[in-house]
Amino acid sequence: MRKFLLSSTSIVAAATIASYASADVSVTGSFDWKYTNISSNVTASDGTTMGQDHEVVISFSNKTDSGLTIGGRYDVC
Repeated sequence: MRKFLLSSTSIVAAATIASYASADVSVTGSFDWKYTNISSNVTASDGTTMGQDHEVVISFSNKTDSGLTIGGRYDVC
């Protein structure tokens, strides 16, 4: 009886955890790399430059049982 009670309790607990609403999660990102080589008749203007830009965005949204929409966004630049 005790084994049955413990196993049924763990099944109910697992089902309860699985029934929680999960949020819609989105992870996006971008990476830009730039290389410029300038060659002209003016020596002071000649040269090369390099640059990079990157971004990661994590966003989520969820609707509660009462109809309230909860959302969040985290930007890493």
